[in-house]
Amino acid sequence: MPKRVLVLLAAHNGIQWVAEQIASIRAQEGVEASILASDDASSDGTYEYLCSAPGVMVLPGRGPHGSAGRNFFHLLARADFTGYDYFAFSDQDDIWFPWKLSRAVDCLEREHCECYSANVYAFWEDGREDLVDKSLPQQELDFLFEGAGPGCTYVMATRLAVQIQGVLQWDPRIPEEVSLHDWFAYAWARSHQFAWFIDETPVMRYRQHGANQLGANVGSTAARTRITQIRSGWYRKQVEALARICGLESHALVGRVLRKTVAGRVRLALNAGKFRRRGRDALALGFVSLIGWF
Repeated sequence: MPKRVLVLLAAHNGIQWVAEQIASIRAQEGVEASILASDDASSDGTYEYLCSAPGVMVLPGRGPHGSAGRNFFHLLARADFTGYDYFAFSDQDDIWFPWKLSRAVDCLEREHCECYSANVYAFWEDGREDLVDKSLPQQELDFLFEGAGPGCTYVMATRLAVQIQGVLQWDPRIPEEVSLHDWFAYAWARSHQFAWFIDETPVMRYRQHGANQLGANVGSTAARTRITQIRSGWYRKQVEALARICGLESHALVGRVLRKTVAGRVRLALNAGKFRRRGRDALALGFVSLIGWF
């Protein structure tokens, strides 16, 4: 019997792309995929399209939620996961390969894991395409400082969804404090003993355009964006919020590296390899910590 997967699709003014994305979800082979969508106050006909699209369930209440992350948190808090084996996140503008979900399920069962993410091919309207490689070996505490890759690749056991629903009910401030739903899902899963598998095989085409909230971390523009996020304090606030929510404030190393002291900055620099999967990212984290940007 094929596994049942509930796909959570967050939409906002995506009428020019959403039909192609939904078609690629409907074309998934070897699984039984259902789509639950949430529209964030679209003004371009996206909501009307979703309501009329066959096989698409749409949550009532159109926001505004204010960001893709909050829209996904809205989906996580209100979805009914009864009867589903797995759930997945979907952006409104990508293209999934027809074996994306079945490969995820196969990998999860083979690796005895409950959560999955994968590499993607980022592509631009001018024809450029680039591999986004997030499949580096997981480190002890990487989940506090980065996600597992593009959230649109995540496929997770519904046991995790039930836990996330519970913590969102317990702490309704989470969508206000944590900007990225996929980073939160990875952090909660890893800190609560869910085994996570990161697949080196690209499973979809990840569309890049001016309306992307974050997008692929590729090129000088992306680098400038990340630097701004660090220097503004946004990055540190995300890490601190995740540490608190996941119950890691009293963790010996986490507590030390988050101290706003010279000793804390040095401790983070010396242990940066435990917090980032890619060597160059660990070096960058160590550097921004030493110079006081983090």
